[in-house]
Amino acid sequence: MKKSWLQRKSKKTPSQRLTKMLDELCATIVKNRAEWRCQKCGRDREQVTMNWAHIVRRANREVRWRLDNAFCLCVGCHYWFDSSASRGDAEDFIRFKLGDEGWEKLKKDARKSRQWTVKDLEKKYEELKILL
Repeated sequence: MKKSWLQRKSKKTPSQRLTKMLDELCATIVKNRAEWRCQKCGRDREQVTMNWAHIVRRANREVRWRLDNAFCLCVGCHYWFDSSASRGDAEDFIRFKLGDEGWEKLKKDARKSRQWTVKDLEKKYEELKILL
């Protein structure tokens, strides 16, 4: 099968392309869900840039695209959330948003590990796409 121009020009693997697509899709869903308002301070996108902020770091693919692992935060609140000095306050914020059971489940699920295939990424993309 002959490759399209886009496929020939791209140096990214299908997995890398799907990861980027999933990141963009999930970020949009999280921001839309929050009506483009910071879920901590309440400012909106007219006032400040909004970020897709993760509770469990993005490197953890098991929960990277789970909607309960993300908030829409403004840049300032995202910095607050990620700073080690505020981790206790941040955990209180997480528990307030997710509840104790939700937070414990997310932590438990984040400890799972598996190799993500292109097929897994495609399936996750289709699952999230319907939420847009």
